Amino acid sequence: MYDLHIHSTCSDGSTCPDRIASFAAAQGLRGFALTDHDTMRGVQAAQKAGEGCGVEVLAGAELSAYDPETGRRVHLLALFPKHPQALEPLFSRVAASREEACLRSLEVLRRRFPIEEADVRAFSRDSVTLFRAQILRALMERGYADRVFGPLYHELFSRDGGKAYFPVSYTPMEEAAETARAAGCCVILAHPGIYDSFDAAQRLAARGLLDGIETDYPRAKDVWRARTDAIAEAFSLLRTGGTDYHGFFASPAHPIGTCTTPDETVARLREIAKKR
Repeated sequence: MYDLHIHSTCSDGSTCPDRIASFAAAQGLRGFALTDHDTMRGVQAAQKAGEGCGVEVLAGAELSAYDPETGRRVHLLALFPKHPQALEPLFSRVAASREEACLRSLEVLRRRFPIEEADVRAFSRDSVTLFRAQILRALMERGYADRVFGPLYHELFSRDGGKAYFPVSYTPMEEAAETARAAGCCVILAHPGIYDSFDAAQRLAARGLLDGIETDYPRAKDVWRARTDAIAEAFSLLRTGGTDYHGFFASPAHPIGTCTTPDETVARLREIAKKR
């Protein structure tokens, strides 16, 4: 079994890439996909660690996109890239916007908390940009919160009136999917229930821009699974599973391997990527 949705300290996870490989081995997984947000920085380190503990690490990334028709966020898993450099323009664009938004948040927070940019950078050494979770981690260190996604996070960063919320500009979903396919990736729509991206999934699939859809993830509800299964059936999409692992940068937290994808499905995804 494979866990096809894993984050590390190279984006907004709490675990460094090489340790993730050992965690996966301890859970008896055959492999996992490292799918950090808008970066593949940690893939090489994770693969090297995986070789040492007998776990296959698949290259990937989670692309942060949005649906222009609804404004809702849409996350796409891009796996098995043949030409990863083709993804760099997307990565760089989102990283620049995310960095700007976090720095603006810090300007606001410095008026209320004894926190400096360097305090947050201490928790973002592996990543290409700052993340809000890292800001909360720095505030946790000072005793202002006991978890990342708790009351303080929502007070500061809620999209609906957060005191230090500044939006990040994401990529239109069609552009993200087309770029991923041009890079030779398999494209999977992640956790459709979380952002209510079911309609987006249908439109992307109707244009032939999806290869799979994530049906098994920790926060999935039965009613969501029914809708996801219907979309997968209608458009012949592969059904995948992934934990969306973030270590303790998640609420609630779930260990690697909580949700998985069968070996035969991974083999089919691999064949799709080879032919792309």
